[in-house]
Amino acid sequence: MAQTQIIHEDDECVAIHLPGKSNFTLITFGGLTDRPNGLWFWGKDAAEKLGFDSIGILAKSVHWYPRSAIERLVPAISDHSQASRVGYGFSMGAFGALKHGRLLGLTHVLALSPVNYRLRKFLWRGDFSPEKNPDLIVSCQETAPINVQIVDPFFPEDLRHAELFASAGNIRTIRAPFVDHQTIALIRGSANVERMIKFLLDNDVLAMSGFLNSNRRKAPDRASNLARASLARGNISRANQLWQKAHQTGVSSEIIEQVRIGGLIEQGRRELARASGMKVQDIEIIIEKISAQAPNSRRLQQELALWCEIYASPKAALAPLRRALKIAPKAIGRWLSLGRTLHAAGQTEEALDTLHNALGVFGKSKELVSLINHLKTVSKK
Repeated sequence: MAQTQIIHEDDECVAIHLPGKSNFTLITFGGLTDRPNGLWFWGKDAAEKLGFDSIGILAKSVHWYPRSAIERLVPAISDHSQASRVGYGFSMGAFGALKHGRLLGLTHVLALSPVNYRLRKFLWRGDFSPEKNPDLIVSCQETAPINVQIVDPFFPEDLRHAELFASAGNIRTIRAPFVDHQTIALIRGSANVERMIKFLLDNDVLAMSGFLNSNRRKAPDRASNLARASLARGNISRANQLWQKAHQTGVSSEIIEQVRIGGLIEQGRRELARASGMKVQDIEIIIEKISAQAPNSRRLQQELALWCEIYASPKAALAPLRRALKIAPKAIGRWLSLGRTLHAAGQTEEALDTLHNALGVFGKSKELVSLINHLKTVSKK
């Protein structure tokens, strides 16, 4: 019997084939933080349970799947795929599935909250030009024959993207209110994935929409999701009322805390998206206020740092990065991130001191030594 195997790997992407019995191949695209890890890929658990013939594509960095990287995957995808190919992704992965549908020979695409965060910078500054940045959007020459995107119409950061992508002409939109960026939560579990893929293959958008709305209304964590949405919008009192209701309906404290962190992350992203033109000191105050609500959450601090770098400036990312490092001092990636960000913020001397301190923790790590040498070289120029 055929085994799961890596069918392509280079400096930018890896593709993994999971043989299955379906009469189509499910091709998944990993998201913003999904990285190669052995034979794992985004969506593998559901694909394995359902027996889907599948290929998982994972980016090795936050690069939004540039065409040059995907072009190198084409021979491997063609050799290991069936004629019907279903693209599936969330967030950055959803953008990749829409963007490269035709290139990879996809016949159908299910895109959950598709976004390109580089595009978001231009949109919130108000200076986006499709003519100058064609790689940031999706054109009708690039998409698969059948495409469905799912988006929260009340989450402006995603809605603007969805509207631009839909202008390609053959992308149909299903609206999922009050889930913010987390449309993936509506398709949690292999049975839900199976039904959505069936509806997609039948090109039955009405059935997909009805199924998602039913899931949204009946979900045991509905109160928790609404609380997260309220928190993301800065309505803390409403969020607290809904957390209490969620707890009463059986949602565990652990899940509530995870969802609360997600709400804080969304709140930070929303605030930063509106921060264009603000002074760095004012942005730092906003981030510190959100960061202090869960100071021991490494996930929150890391995400806040990421959004600071995307929307604001490296300097604004320093406080959450330092907090994340304090939480997990044995994570070498945090030291490297702090060193790079200090340098980007114009504090190269402090960056070198930080990286030398890291050598005392990890020894002569190749990554640390390489970054130290690089910073020393550029600082002399």
